[in-house]
Amino acid sequence: MSCTVRGKLRLVVKSIAFATALITVLLSTSLHAGLTATPTELEKRYSSGIWSDSGLMELLSKSQLNDINRGMAEYIVAPPLQDSVKDPEALSFIAQLMLAGDPRASQGLANYLKRYPEDMYGLYLASVALIKQEKFSQAEAALKRVINAYPDFSTPYVLMGIMAFNEQRYAKGVPHFNRAVSAERPDLRGYKYLIWFNLQQGNISDAIDYTEQRNQWLDGEALSLEVLELAELYRVAQRYVDITHLLSPYESLPVMNDENNLHYEAKIRLLEAYSLIGETAKGLAVYSSISQTDAVKLFPSLLAQSRLLNQQGNHDEAIALLEGLEPRSNQLIRLKELELLKSYTLAGNNNGQQIAVARYFDSLSRPLQPSEIAPLGEFSMQVGLGNSLIQLVMSELNESTNNLSTLLVLSDLHLAAGDTYEANRLLSQGLVKYPDAHEIHYRQGVLFYNDMQNDEAKAAFTKATSLAPTQIDYWMALIGAAHDHREHSHSSGMAANDHKSVLPLFDQAIAANPLSSELYYEKGLTAYSGSELALAQELFAKSVSLTPFSVPALAMQAMTIIDSDGDLSLASALLDKASNIDSTNPAVIDTQGWLLTKQGSLDEGKSVLERALALMPSDEAVLAHLAVNRKMMSDTKGALDYSLLALRGNLPDHMETPLREILTTLDPRDVLQFPIHKINNLGVAQSLGTAEITAVDEGVMVKVDAEGLPPGLNGLHFHENPSCDAGMLNGEQKAGLAAGEHYGHDMTMMAGMDMSSMTPEQHRMHMAMMKPKGDLPPLEVDESGSVVAPVIGKGLTLNELRGRSLMIHRGPDVDGVSGPKYACVVIE
Repeated sequence: MSCTVRGKLRLVVKSIAFATALITVLLSTSLHAGLTATPTELEKRYSSGIWSDSGLMELLSKSQLNDINRGMAEYIVAPPLQDSVKDPEALSFIAQLMLAGDPRASQGLANYLKRYPEDMYGLYLASVALIKQEKFSQAEAALKRVINAYPDFSTPYVLMGIMAFNEQRYAKGVPHFNRAVSAERPDLRGYKYLIWFNLQQGNISDAIDYTEQRNQWLDGEALSLEVLELAELYRVAQRYVDITHLLSPYESLPVMNDENNLHYEAKIRLLEAYSLIGETAKGLAVYSSISQTDAVKLFPSLLAQSRLLNQQGNHDEAIALLEGLEPRSNQLIRLKELELLKSYTLAGNNNGQQIAVARYFDSLSRPLQPSEIAPLGEFSMQVGLGNSLIQLVMSELNESTNNLSTLLVLSDLHLAAGDTYEANRLLSQGLVKYPDAHEIHYRQGVLFYNDMQNDEAKAAFTKATSLAPTQIDYWMALIGAAHDHREHSHSSGMAANDHKSVLPLFDQAIAANPLSSELYYEKGLTAYSGSELALAQELFAKSVSLTPFSVPALAMQAMTIIDSDGDLSLASALLDKASNIDSTNPAVIDTQGWLLTKQGSLDEGKSVLERALALMPSDEAVLAHLAVNRKMMSDTKGALDYSLLALRGNLPDHMETPLREILTTLDPRDVLQFPIHKINNLGVAQSLGTAEITAVDEGVMVKVDAEGLPPGLNGLHFHENPSCDAGMLNGEQKAGLAAGEHYGHDMTMMAGMDMSSMTPEQHRMHMAMMKPKGDLPPLEVDESGSVVAPVIGKGLTLNELRGRSLMIHRGPDVDGVSGPKYACVVIE
């Protein structure tokens, strides 16, 4: 061993000894300052009997989950460190003193650590004591030693997270809690902090994921508060079917006339959910089981009863029931009036509709808030009352002095009504008074984007993100406008270059939102689509570290590992975890089949991939995996068929290249000859003749033998995908869209060039001078509709054209813009 290494070891030993000595001194101080073992707000609420009226959301999002102020007693337990305990009897006695709050515990623990400085259980108890004293840096040093010695012991991660959260260092605390709940033996206490944090951030979906995972470790047969917490989160997310799946196992349990009875609350939630999803018979059965209790008098139950009456055609009874309610808050008034509006609509009572709308409107906060009026706006538009509501809001806007939120409400209503002109006029007007209103800039960006004005949309979204950098939706809108899939295709070789232009935007977004798993995941997808697999794998791993139960992130991390020929055992572990969470997820099944294929289990892989294809019949990734699987099984026809089907979609280069190799190696051809078909907005029509492609010294020669082509010069191009089918563009079906973009954009001087800052005129001139490799000289057709001469495609090869299409456009290209698609050839 070198002197340098020995010196480093001495420094480490010295630092450990110093840390232990420091801890023993710190522990000799009092442990009781400021400690009160009071119940949490959650516990208070659970025993209050009022949650049926207003739900648990307010409680869940405001709960004070500070275990430090509750005494830390639950952490003074015997962890799996027994093999490190030097004197079990002494340490057990000290732990009992700590639990009892005996002041002798501090000195006893300090003396113990002086004698046994390497006892990890003693060090763990010391960290608990230090946390109680809010001596976090010293506690952290002790916990790091415990973690280094026992990396699979999950509770120290919870304690590290508690300290970070106590100091509002959430970016540091969240990874600790995630580590705690992801361990083989997770510490379930980490979940409550992660649930609380995500509710604070408004991430209901992630909060649900954590709650579902926590509940898997609980007794599945017993109805518990944790089950009702999950039901409430489903309720907020409007996942009513999930509520029925969650609570139906408890449907037969008896109900006592006691608001604190869990069965009582479960039945109310179940009744509400059945009524909302139209399961009338099941709703009536639940109602019958609680009809003799006071549960039927609670507000959610009464609303549910009105829905069931309407579903049975008893609209007058439903109206009478609702009109008799006297809600205690404006929020409940709005719920009542919305149900009344629906009831009056079903009854055909126009006057009642107007009254319900007016009363709902009167209950709204002032100034008007978009989130409060949204349910009324959505239903009013459906039943023809949208313009009446718009008039009410316009009157409010004219009278209001602080009218930004009212202006936003009105613009949203105009947008929902399809009046984009009026919506934009209002927003432009609002910017004069509120130039820094990020909500206005964002909405204008949406309008510009929908109107295909991408440059203006990007400018508006950029301004919105600068004003409100923590609004992730704004960042995603900006990135979407910068990399618009209406203009770009991942099947294009330019994908990697296109993605490089948006990756810095992701970096800015992540810098402002370092705990956003969504941003890491979306950036990972962008990198993956550009075949930047190392970067994608890193990003998906980060996303998983932030939300360890995100099935999409787990599946994509596994996929990138498999595609990179990486550690297949790690990929398998990730997929096992994803499958345990959602075994029916098609992406998980596809990735499992791909893993089996790469591991050489071809028959099993084929079976699993076919199951994925049954769930996603046109998914190009599944088709690509099946093509490779069939090739490895020496099934030539299957490999060729699946390759052609997969190439119709948009695939990243690392998936597309092997498929083209399958075509050229399993079916080599010296001449490519395929039929030409007329195409239109309905799809592929009659045959017009054939196209023959042969190799020549300059590249390839295209000889068209057809009748009925438009006379004159016609545009002729190779396209990315082997399909001539029509596709949807802006809600309209268009001829030949499935063929994809022109082939070879990345093989011109345009490759890597940033065209985002070009003016329309500059872009027109640029396109006139540059053309993709697959753009051929025009096809000349005589007056009889026959082709005059073959066309030469310089620099092209037969192999690179396999699995693409040849498109004939009516009329010549003008400044790089093609005429309408007229005829098409699939090149197999």
